[in-house]
Amino acid sequence: MPFFDWNNELNVGVDLFNEQHKKLIGIVNKLHDAMLKGEHGSGVTDTVRELAVFTRWHFDEEERHMELAGFSGLETHKREHAAFIRRVESFITRLDNGSVTISISVLRFIISWLTVHILKTDKKYCTALELSEVA
Repeated sequence: MPFFDWNNELNVGVDLFNEQHKKLIGIVNKLHDAMLKGEHGSGVTDTVRELAVFTRWHFDEEERHMELAGFSGLETHKREHAAFIRRVESFITRLDNGSVTISISVLRFIISWLTVHILKTDKKYCTALELSEVA
């Protein structure tokens, strides 16, 4: 059973972004699995790097479509995205320096942030982005 499940409450009304959110959730579950298997070091670090790379790409996609749609909340959204990326990058730096291990509390932070961001912030662009604009 996955540690973090996709559910319809997380549906933002834009299929492209729903699929990307599902991929993010999959990476978080992959990280959890690596932790359960005791894959400390490169296995965990590589998965956190994968999370960072995919998240940056996903955020760029969202921001591009919000800009095209003239979404008024774009700047606030960008700031939230940047703050999350900085946090994940700080985890990577600390992992590289051997000064931290990814713990359940870090995993819970990532899940909590993504869940709240999708439910509260991403849902605000639902009405601004029409499916035809995103396709």
